[in-house]
Amino acid sequence: MTTENTGPKGSEYYVRCTAQILARFHTECNKWRDVISGRWDTEFADSVLTVAGRHLDLMIRELPYIGGDDNHLTNSLIWSAYCLALFRAMEELGASAEETGRVLYDTEVAQSGEKAPPIPPDQVLSRTELMERRGDRALRSQEREFDWDWVYEFVEGDGEAFDYGYDFVECATAKFYHSQ
Repeated sequence: MTTENTGPKGSEYYVRCTAQILARFHTECNKWRDVISGRWDTEFADSVLTVAGRHLDLMIRELPYIGGDDNHLTNSLIWSAYCLALFRAMEELGASAEETGRVLYDTEVAQSGEKAPPIPPDQVLSRTELMERRGDRALRSQEREFDWDWVYEFVEGDGEAFDYGYDFVECATAKFYHSQ
């Protein structure tokens, strides 16, 4: 059974989370600002990020509901909206899709040396527990509770060639981008 993902329930979730969504967006903007300023200048970077913020404001109510806090991939969908807002702003101000992609890529490379915050000891999972959780999430995705969600299978590794993998058959980001 599928659940409608847009409309009141979806809008309510994202509207309720708007302050948090915008706070994380501004964190991303600070990272992008450094890269954009390095390729163009600070004035262009500030313009891009202001326009991107306006685009994100319009998109928040259009994000499809995929389970909210109960779906570990909701933040990935929100991050996809950040990237689309940046793309639209860069395009509006004369930059190409390739240049926007380079900004996103260079930002990730610049951040790759940063250490992730430590996981609290009470949340650390054993390898078996972690693989079980990943398998359970994949099975849950296959129930297709939300039309616009990701659907995927968990692929167990053989311990030699690879540890584990995912086989995605539906992508929430692609669905959202196509709707835009």
